[in-house]
Amino acid sequence: MILTRSLKLAMAVGVGLLAASFTANLAKASDAYTGKFTLPFEARWGGLVLPAGEYSFTLNHLTLASTIAVRRDRQNLGVILVNSVSDYGTSGKSELVAVSNGGVYRVSALRLQTGARTDSVIEFQTPKAEQLSPARGPEVSWRVPISGSGR
Repeated sequence: MILTRSLKLAMAVGVGLLAASFTANLAKASDAYTGKFTLPFEARWGGLVLPAGEYSFTLNHLTLASTIAVRRDRQNLGVILVNSVSDYGTSGKSELVAVSNGGVYRVSALRLQTGARTDSVIEFQTPKAEQLSPARGPEVSWRVPISGSGR
């Protein structure tokens, strides 16, 4: 009787460890895109303010419910929610698109060459307080190259 309980407990623990290992590997394998970029200026992206410098990011999948985790020097800075994903054609390059109106840069889109037939474009909303205002001056667009890979 005691041997049966011990065997059941050992099997339950073994199955639990196996499931946890499988889930962790599956989560890692399911990232849709990982990339790196260097910002030459300070920019706002979602709720984050990113000073000029080198960054990396991971997009978990290409759907409306996806998130982008941003890191700098192995430090997690935050997560950005995706509001819009669409196909773009084939530009052959991945890039971060930042727009400035009045000297403040904000990431407006992420174009990713994922290896599929078409590139994917993820667009981000600009807060109402920062939307285009004629008094702030002309809008300036800047494209930041991304090195990375997608599945």
